Amino acid sequence: MANFSKEQIEYINSMFQELGDEKDRAAAVLLGAEIDRVLGDILNAYLLPEKGKTSSHLLNTDGPLGTLASRIEIVYRLGIISPLLHKEIHLLRKIRNHFAHSGAGASFDKPPISDIAGCLHIPQWVLDGNIVAQKYITTGKAKFILSGAAAIGLLTHIANNINKVKEHAVEIVAKESSK
Repeated sequence: MANFSKEQIEYINSMFQELGDEKDRAAAVLLGAEIDRVLGDILNAYLLPEKGKTSSHLLNTDGPLGTLASRIEIVYRLGIISPLLHKEIHLLRKIRNHFAHSGAGASFDKPPISDIAGCLHIPQWVLDGNIVAQKYITTGKAKFILSGAAAIGLLTHIANNINKVKEHAVEIVAKESSK
């Protein structure tokens, strides 16, 4: 398990507070957008750039890695995230999609969203010493936000360290190319 700094734990708490104040639909869509952004950061850092460009067209919204589902799948298939994080992010995506594509009345308190939220896993490190999280963990919205914030924390940790992996890969490619 990654070691998280005090700042990262504070970020999770602030995300919980901020999204907790939002309406259900807004909280789901905003959290989903943040997960999508961080996955894009991971892939942009991991993938070798196209010649003369700083980022890849693969990540554009009309590219093959432009959707949240495709980004989740590719970071998993590349071995960047664990099976548990893969499953968790897909559950978060399903909730986000339901809110984004349903009419009025969608709620964390009603099926199918309440059923999906009931399957979410809150890592123990998020709950340890976190009075706010422990108090509100009983609601589907709280589970969604805490699970999402934990996933974003893990993904951000990966994004911050992925360049080390990429630098090594670039060195290998450079050596092979010079032969």
